[in-house]
Amino acid sequence: MKTTTAAMDTALASVSVRLARCYYIERRDATTYRFTDHDEQLVISGLTGTEAILNGTYLPVESPNPSQLDADLDLNVDNMEIQGPMALRIDPDDIDGGAFDGATIYIFAVDWGNLSAGILRLRRGSIGEIKRFDNQYLFEVRGATQPLFQEVVSVYTAFCAADLGDDRCKIQLQPEVWAGTTAYVQRVDKDAMTEQETPAGVVRRTNFNDRQFVCTTAGTSGGSEPMWNLVIGGTTNDGTVVWTTRRSNQHRGGIASVTSQREFVIVLPTDSPDGYYDLGHVQFEDGLNVGLVLEIKSWVLSTKTIIMSLPFPFTVEVGDEFLIYAGCNKTKAACKVVFDNIRNYRGFPDVPGQDEAFRTPDDPGS
Repeated sequence: MKTTTAAMDTALASVSVRLARCYYIERRDATTYRFTDHDEQLVISGLTGTEAILNGTYLPVESPNPSQLDADLDLNVDNMEIQGPMALRIDPDDIDGGAFDGATIYIFAVDWGNLSAGILRLRRGSIGEIKRFDNQYLFEVRGATQPLFQEVVSVYTAFCAADLGDDRCKIQLQPEVWAGTTAYVQRVDKDAMTEQETPAGVVRRTNFNDRQFVCTTAGTSGGSEPMWNLVIGGTTNDGTVVWTTRRSNQHRGGIASVTSQREFVIVLPTDSPDGYYDLGHVQFEDGLNVGLVLEIKSWVLSTKTIIMSLPFPFTVEVGDEFLIYAGCNKTKAACKVVFDNIRNYRGFPDVPGQDEAFRTPDDPGS
């Protein structure tokens, strides 16, 4: 139920209504924008509680053109669209780069002649699909009931439902740095659970390279960092701890040459075989695409070439640095052979499919 102050009720009942719409947008990175369709900037203050975030200076923009807004007592998703010219503080490149995807938006009205009258709440939701054309934007504003229509339950699939490195998978993509005179626990076979403990059962050396080291014999590390055996499967004695070498799941590299926005040759000190980064992802640490994460389609070791599933929205330049993460095809074989983590596999490859469930005794395929 919407409530308004007595002063706002008076303003709404007056013969001359002085209402201005205000738009508050908060992106997922906490960057905020405040705009109004009034012809002068409005400074709103004095709001408290959950409305306190709406306090601030709202800059005038050419009047947006919102679509009709319908609301009912059912749980139907009440969406609307807002179209208008690009505001001066909204960079079109940010829209193309997905910075506004899922942003929170508040739409409300104020009496511009008496800002102390409070606000009239019109809509709260999130930004969905965004279209840009001829220096115009079209924002889809999704109502607060939108999350109720999203699938949030687990389903049975042949492939693993976890993502490599998440809390369900438990593989440590970026293990902690080795520490001296520290008690380390043994990593359990077929289970990455101990990789997320402290101290973890897997470490990386101080000068990070293409290797991680798994604790295969528990004990206490020595006072100084050992000479690591960098051969995959080789062992390193460290105090009373024995480490076994394996390939790292995360590396730092740079762009050597650019073929297109989705294909480039990289500088990467690794011997990771073809396909090792397939379905992994790249996250740029500098350049125009800083912070953006996209999926890798393919990796070729001999040419050090990666092809992305989708192109990066901004220009990729030689020298841009990034983090690259190993991929997982979510199969039982990959979980068992590549990552030695079958106990945390979240797929159900042995559950019969629909065709098997509907087979009958006289089925020719029986």
